[in-house]
Amino acid sequence: MRLRVAFRHNNRVLGSAIAVAGLMGAGIPFVLGYLNPAALVGLVTLIPATLLFALVVRAGMARIRRLCSQLRWWHISWLLLLLSSFVFRVRTFESATDMPVDFWAVYRAGLVGVVAFVLLANEALKGVHWTPYLLRGLLGLIGAYTLVAIVSTTWSVYPSWTLYKSLEYFVDVGLLATIMASIRSTKEFKVLLDWTWLLLGVTLCTVWIGILIWPQAITTGTGTLGIQIQGVFPAISSNGVGELAALLAVVAFARVMHSAQGRQWYVVLLLLALVTLVLAQSRSPLTAFLVAVPLVLSAGRKIAGMAVVALLLLVILPLTSLPSLFWHYFLRNQSMDLFRSLSGRTEWWELALATFRTQPITGLGAYAGSQFGVMAAFTSDMSSVHSTWIELLVDTGVLGLVPIALAVLGAWMHALGALRHVSVGGLEHRLLVEVIGVLAVLSVRSVFTSVLIWHPSLQYLAAIAYIDFLRRQLRLNRKSRDPLLPQDGFAAKAYPKQGESM
Repeated sequence: MRLRVAFRHNNRVLGSAIAVAGLMGAGIPFVLGYLNPAALVGLVTLIPATLLFALVVRAGMARIRRLCSQLRWWHISWLLLLLSSFVFRVRTFESATDMPVDFWAVYRAGLVGVVAFVLLANEALKGVHWTPYLLRGLLGLIGAYTLVAIVSTTWSVYPSWTLYKSLEYFVDVGLLATIMASIRSTKEFKVLLDWTWLLLGVTLCTVWIGILIWPQAITTGTGTLGIQIQGVFPAISSNGVGELAALLAVVAFARVMHSAQGRQWYVVLLLLALVTLVLAQSRSPLTAFLVAVPLVLSAGRKIAGMAVVALLLLVILPLTSLPSLFWHYFLRNQSMDLFRSLSGRTEWWELALATFRTQPITGLGAYAGSQFGVMAAFTSDMSSVHSTWIELLVDTGVLGLVPIALAVLGAWMHALGALRHVSVGGLEHRLLVEVIGVLAVLSVRSVFTSVLIWHPSLQYLAAIAYIDFLRRQLRLNRKSRDPLLPQDGFAAKAYPKQGESM
């Protein structure tokens, strides 16, 4: 039966291709008098390319429908957190101080409140005990930071802002702890990762929809290309667009290497993400992607691929003008002085470090010190100093810096160490490879943005959670001496039930 359905489907595809080719062949004599040869070649290649793209998208939609059929309540809560992070208006420091609560603030707080209520209801009614996951392992380190952030309300330069933003991030971490208390297999964790990447992809689609609707989605006169894209509704900066594109490109690249089925879908996704990354003209996401690719190849044991890429670079770069073109693109027509200052960031960081020295242990208050104590001196519409590590120093001092730094360092150590203990090509290995790529992108971006500590950072929390999940499973399997299963991961008896010790 399946063979018959596949045969019929292939016949339809072949018939469509023949029909399109026939129409093109019949139409060529009529358009020869109106189009030059270059335009004619473009027309001839565009139609089959569009047909191929439609077929691949159709296959991708089938995968999305299968994913949606596996969703549970926490995936909806995950979606609500993403929706609560969307920015539909940009406020200055003065407006945020004069009127901290407006319609969009209520919208954001309302969605976070719904998730918080669901977490408490599950704790009370279903007995989902998530606190052990919030106190141990990598997630425990992030939980320790959230506690420091909440306590910093007592000495914050803007207490109400610190309290709300800290509780907002605490809800993010609490939901992730609840998810980890509920997930029982690697396949379930794959659904969470797939859902996270899908949400990022849909967010990126809003940028392209905005390009078709709003002229302000494309700024002109920027860099070598002369254009730069950004999100309008919701508002997403060019750097944010570049980050989304880099993350999706890394995931697609990792899945192209290992996926036997649906590879065409991931190839198209990779190409679209790369085009978006280039048009965003954002340097740190591009750098992050270039750092992540060799790590993904190495983690995926694609040594031959690495050798081929290195050989091509050694042969092509010296013989072409590609390095010069890339450098001009990377400079974005900026002067060397502005480039060396990282588009003005070094000035912000110098003032931020000087402010940190006044309160090195406690900082000025989570999410408030950098925004209201540093950036207000430069501009009225910047919410951070554009660096996770500088912001941690200013906002929470050493107390907040240490747990986040240990979480990132521990994630890298456990991720690279786990590569020696998982079956190459198995589900655990494939997910670990793409998570390493995501972690590489976020690690580079953390130098230039507050991606690790701002609500909701689903990609960072999901990557940390999978590494922590894998770490716990490897430890439990070593204790029980059960071999790691190559496709569904771990024996069910190796995972602790509710109430058992971790």
